[in-house]
Order: sequence, then C-alpha cells, then structure tokens
Amino acid sequence: MNKTLSLSEKVGIFVFISTFSFVWFSAFNDEDLSDEAVSLLNRVDTNGESDAYFYLAGIMAEEGADIINAGKINLDRDQTDADHASYGEKNRHNNGKLEMPRGKEFCGLTLERDCLGYIFSDKAKRSQLLEEHRILVSRFEEFLTFDEFMTLPKPAVQEPMISYAPLFRALRIKVLESISIYQEGKLKQSTEMLTTMISRLRKGLRLQDDLLGKYIFILGVSEVIDILSVILSIENTPHEMIPMLSKSERSIYMLAAREFGWKYDSLANIGTELNIVNRLLLRIVYKPNMSINAITPVYYRLERLAELSPSEFAKSLLVESNQSP
Repeated sequence: MNKTLSLSEKVGIFVFISTFSFVWFSAFNDEDLSDEAVSLLNRVDTNGESDAYFYLAGIMAEEGADIINAGKINLDRDQTDADHASYGEKNRHNNGKLEMPRGKEFCGLTLERDCLGYIFSDKAKRSQLLEEHRILVSRFEEFLTFDEFMTLPKPAVQEPMISYAPLFRALRIKVLESISIYQEGKLKQSTEMLTTMISRLRKGLRLQDDLLGKYIFILGVSEVIDILSVILSIENTPHEMIPMLSKSERSIYMLAAREFGWKYDSLANIGTELNIVNRLLLRIVYKPNMSINAITPVYYRLERLAELSPSEFAKSLLVESNQSP
C-alpha cells in the first residue's frame, strides 16, 4: 500500500531540492572569460624554445660544459620540483659548478654613495675579481649577443624562477674593469666601454619578457650610467645625451601577459586544496572567471601607459584624474 506524503514532508523535499539546486547552480555558474582575457593568455607560447633562456639557466655550469644542455637539465629538474611543490631556494639555477662572485664590491643592487666610494677606492679587488671569474664574465658577454629571449615555464604560482644573480654580478665585474681602465689614465677607452655596455644592456632589456628580467636589466643600465656619470664628473668632460628608452624598450607586452597568466593561475586555483563541500560553498561566493575578467583591463592599461613617452605618460595620468568622479 503506497503511503501518501504529508504536506510538511512535501515542503521539506521541495526545500531540499530547491536548496540543493541553488547551491549547485551558484557553485558552477560563472562568466565565460572575456575575449580580452583570452587574448592575454594566448600571448604566452608554452611550446616555444629559447636558446637564450637555456643559456641563462645553465650559465653557472662547470668550465667546458655545454651550457645550453646544462640549462635544459636544470629546467627539467626544477620543473619537476615545482610540479611536486618542493621547489625552493636550494634548487635555483645558480647552484652550478662555477663559484658565485662575492665580496664588498657587490654592495647592493643600487650604487649608493658608500658603495660608489668603495668600488672606486684602492680597497676594491677589481683585477682579482676579473681574473677569478673570467669564465662567468665571458658567458655574460656571450649571453648579451643573443637576439631572442623567451621565458619558457608556463606562468603559474609554482613556476620555477630562473636566477639573474650571475648576470648582475658579472656586470658589476665589468663595471669594476671599466673603473680600473679609467684609473690607468685611459678615459676614452673606459667611457667607450661603458657606452657600449649601455647599448648592449638596452638590447637585453627589450628582449626580456617577465618582471624580474626587466627589473634586473633596468638596474643594470642605471648602474652603468651612474659609473659613466661619476667618471665624466670627475674629469669635467661633456658627453653626448643618452637617448631615452625607445617604445620597444619600454614595452611590457609579454610581461603583462606573463603576469596576467600568473594571476589567472592563482585565481583559478583558489580553494583546490579544500574538500568538495567547502569547495562548493566557496564557489557560491567566489567566481574565478568573473574575478579574472574584472582585473583584465588593469593589465591593458599598464601596457598602454608603459609605451608612452614621459610627457605623454604625464598627460595621460592628468586626463584620467580629471575623468575620475
């Protein structure tokens, strides 16, 4: 004999089904990624090759090693560590066979007054450092001859980060060499060396496609200009104006894409470590695609601003401030 459900039981079932349907719909209802967001993500080529990137990844390999092959091995190892969430400072690419240059001569990322005074003084071991690290310096100069550079790992929270420390320290040794040449009375040779280095670093700056690389090369250009300025001031010698950074040198076209890719990976994977119930509850109030679409215009705005000249940049910010409510 079939039992007829009471009104309260029917209401309970209706409420349960309605609540379950609401939770399920709310948890999985999200916007599609905007065309602008998809366009940014598609800029990054995850199947590309870059000998320059492999070279930098293997730059600390032992003397006589195949540097590009060493870089490939390092990247494979570090990607495996990243995939297993065990990637750390101990696994960075600068743990190779060459010794990392150290000493008071590497006083900070920027040349403050005390640091400048020291590297120009007789206490600085300029010639010794050049001799001890001639292989690294040679590799640094070789790296600057590449006409391409592409960061190969897919942008992600667990993305293995390549080390730029060997490049920056090799540059400091070249700067120290230019100071020694100047102090030997060879002003023209010293300033020509520094001017050439600025051009080569600016080429590298143009090729860099991520935030760290851009930052390191900007610091490098700034450091060489500082040294050139000090020498010219001491000698009271005029020098032709250094051209402003070109549009291609200022561009963050690929940098914006990689930073956006990193943010996308971060937002898309929020809550993946939670159990299924808590994940469903989180998705009711948090929509990954909606959040990603909301921040997408910021990256296009920064990309546009970066390519403006200083005067255009100032005018653009003034227009934006006048348009703000």
